[in-house]
Order: sequence, then C-alpha cells, then structure tokens
Amino acid sequence: LLRGMGRNGRSVWRAESADLIHWSKAKLVLQRDPEDPVNMEYYSASVFPYEGLTLGGLERMHLSPDHLDTELIWSHDGGWKWERAPKRPAFLSPSTGERRWDDAWVSLPTNAPIRHHNRLWFYYSGRSGAHSAQYPSNHGAVGLALLRVDGFASLMAGERKGVVVTKPMRWPKAALHINVDPRRNLTSHPGFCTGELRAELRTAANKPIKGFTWNDGVPFTGNTVAAENAACPAIWKKGKCARDLAGKQIRIAFKLHDAHLYSFRAKI
Repeated sequence: LLRGMGRNGRSVWRAESADLIHWSKAKLVLQRDPEDPVNMEYYSASVFPYEGLTLGGLERMHLSPDHLDTELIWSHDGGWKWERAPKRPAFLSPSTGERRWDDAWVSLPTNAPIRHHNRLWFYYSGRSGAHSAQYPSNHGAVGLALLRVDGFASLMAGERKGVVVTKPMRWPKAALHINVDPRRNLTSHPGFCTGELRAELRTAANKPIKGFTWNDGVPFTGNTVAAENAACPAIWKKGKCARDLAGKQIRIAFKLHDAHLYSFRAKI
C-alpha cells in the first residue's frame, strides 16, 4: 500500500506487481472522512492476512500534539475495501508516563504477527521524538507487543447479560471450540473469572436444537487463553457434540455475562 497527498491530506493507494519492477496503476483504497479529527493525517498502512481476513495497521500522524499511533483496519475482499471501528481506537499507542524510547512514535511491521504458543508477537518500531526532534532527544528501538490469539477485538457483555446469534452455516464434521475470557476487568489476574459464556445450537430458522440448548450445555467459566490454540471445546450433556450435526444448517447462539467472546471455530 502506498500513500499519497490530496486535498484532505495523505491517503492510502494500492498498486500491484508480480516482479516488483512493473506496477499496476495505483488505486485509491482509503482516505480521510468527516469522522477523522482535523489535526490527523494518514502516514502509511501495512497489511497482512489473518484467518479469512486481511488486517492492516493504519499509521495515524497527529499534528497536535505531534505523535504517531496505529489503528487496526480490516478488509473482507483482500484489501480493496477497508472497514474501521466506529470509535476508531488506537491498536498500538506510544507509551505514556515517564519518558520512554517509544513515547512519540510507534509503527507495526509489514509482516503478519508471529504466533508463539497462545500469543501473537508484534515486533514494532518506536521513537522517542517526532518531527524535527534531534539527537539525543530522538532515538529509536524495536519493541515487542503481545496479544492473545484472535484478541484483536471481542464481543463483550458486562453485568447485564447479552446474546448474539450467528448467521446460518453448514456445520462440518467437527467440534465447536470457543475462545473466551470470562472476566469483567481484563487487567485482573487471568484466572480471576467471575462471568460465564453459554453456547446454544439452533436450526437455520433460529429454533433451539434438542440436546443443545442453554440448559444442556456446560458453561464456560474459565479463561481459555492457556488452552491449546487458546480455545476449549463446547460440551453438552449426554456426550453431545457439535460434530453430531455435521452437514446441517445451524446457527450458534452465545449468551455472555461479564465475558469477552473473541472467536469460535470448527475443529476436526
């Protein structure tokens, strides 16, 4: 992805090449909109594939005060149409507090994160000074930021319970594994879980399937971050498993209370 200047400041363009010599004509894929603050411009964007999505780190140059952070963006069509969170929070921010080596400028690499056990490792660059800062006020280094697997975003319910239902899908011959963190406060001890998540399997018409209802399932009351692939299998009474519904069109309903749902997957 390239950057270019326009009436609204820098924007993100895309060009392709099979040999890194001959390039296609650049096409505009992302530009500032009315939701962006007037004192912010795009600086660059790095992208990488993740599961079935293309994720990107949009570098945002803030002019007042002068610093640079990174916003997470995503695309369902391989990087042509990009989506952003409504509130547009920073995914990677400069350090705060006492003076640090990365308290002015942070940038993600151009490669995907490295998966090590149940963490995603992001090696990032940082600087202690922004524009026109001279040595020794401006020095940089490479740091490491960690994220749980699939931890880019979550569906969360607090004290008030919440329910979310998926679209119909043809379920394979596989078990349902869920990545969940039943903590109200994600800064607390990883084992201090006070919430829960329940899963219910439904027909395409959104009717609960006998044997796979809320009451039939064993609730998730523990943090799955330490489990294999950061997910645990959904269990129902009498040994029932989502694998029993292979080939059928089903929906999955999740009921959360003081919990974060990061992802679910079919595990053969």
